[in-house]
Amino acid sequence: MLEIGALTSLQTDKKSASVLQSYKVRDELLQGGTSIEPILDFILAGIIIIDEATHEIIDLNKAALEMLGVPKEYVIGKICHNFICPSERGKCPITDLGQEVDKSERILLKAGKEKVPILKSVKKSFWNGRRCLIESFIDISDRKKMEDHLRRMVDEWQKTFDIIPDFIFIIDKDFRIVKVNQSLCMALGKNQEELIGKKCFEVLHGTSEAWHNCPYKKTLATGKAAVELVDDPRLGTLLVSNSPIFDENGNLVGAVHVAKNMSEIQMLEKELQQKNKILDVVAANIHAGLVVVSRDFRILWANKVQEEKKGCKLEGKLCYSIFMGRDSLCPECPVEEVFKTGKDEIRREVFVEDCGGKSEWIEIFASPVKDENGKIVAAMELVIPITARKEMELKLKQYSENLEELVKKELKS
Repeated sequence: MLEIGALTSLQTDKKSASVLQSYKVRDELLQGGTSIEPILDFILAGIIIIDEATHEIIDLNKAALEMLGVPKEYVIGKICHNFICPSERGKCPITDLGQEVDKSERILLKAGKEKVPILKSVKKSFWNGRRCLIESFIDISDRKKMEDHLRRMVDEWQKTFDIIPDFIFIIDKDFRIVKVNQSLCMALGKNQEELIGKKCFEVLHGTSEAWHNCPYKKTLATGKAAVELVDDPRLGTLLVSNSPIFDENGNLVGAVHVAKNMSEIQMLEKELQQKNKILDVVAANIHAGLVVVSRDFRILWANKVQEEKKGCKLEGKLCYSIFMGRDSLCPECPVEEVFKTGKDEIRREVFVEDCGGKSEWIEIFASPVKDENGKIVAAMELVIPITARKEMELKLKQYSENLEELVKKELKS
């Protein structure tokens, strides 16, 4: 990864070049006691001349004044300590502590004591026979802001990289791990320092060479992404993908390796298959029709009982067409009422007649099918034949009426 300092320092190359150029001419100019204003005011770098013994500010150029944010008469004659430099009296990095300041990051105090990050160089020289300190500096506030921004981006990227539950690492052409996320570290019981620089097959599989079905071997051979399902004795069943990384010349230099643990997914799939088998058995043996209808009234699924009754596959057909032989919705359709009202159950008793002239009574129970957000996406119909019950009810009614007539006759006689 490119270092942040190396990246952002490129932004100050032009300003730094101006500072370096000023170094070459300033000693010759100052030896003759020439005022720096007409000569150095065009330079982007701030330049301040300070008396070495007293630390009084003798002169400064326009760029320095703009950075300080004060008029020139307010600066000339002032002591640099705690005025433009945060160092205390007697602790000057140059004259008291013997430090060399050459393109070093320092702080400049502006008016109101605002601190401005600068890139600063200080050289000793003479001006009108006086020993002086020549300070040259440029404002690097923008660079520091960009560094902070890039640092935050790197931190956020690292946090995201580490919280992903999949095993992720970056490898070079020689199978050596360059970067690894926390999920894989935890799975292996190792920290990042123990894994970086090691060959992936050594730490993952405990082998001395890559597996025959290693997806990275395919990536190296083809230059393309590769996916492979791998059964690892230590980590379980893994769905492994490799995405190649190329340099600016198009040469393959490594890959991003992502491994998703499929063991839990496979276990859930088996559980789901088992539950589906149970549901299929129940649906096939309830001796009633069971149908799931979409919001556009097409059949999404029907059980074996309902399909055998109609003698055909029902999926995709319009419910009112296949069941009732209609071109439009049935009057008082229970499925339509479910979609409109959202009620948990709608019950209807319906007398139906199919295309072959066979008629029967059925009882329909319609209920909503909802997604994970509670939105109704379909309706389920349970269709129970009740012709025998309706015939019995009719006989009971006739018997009751006959009995009532007999009682009336007996009472009259």
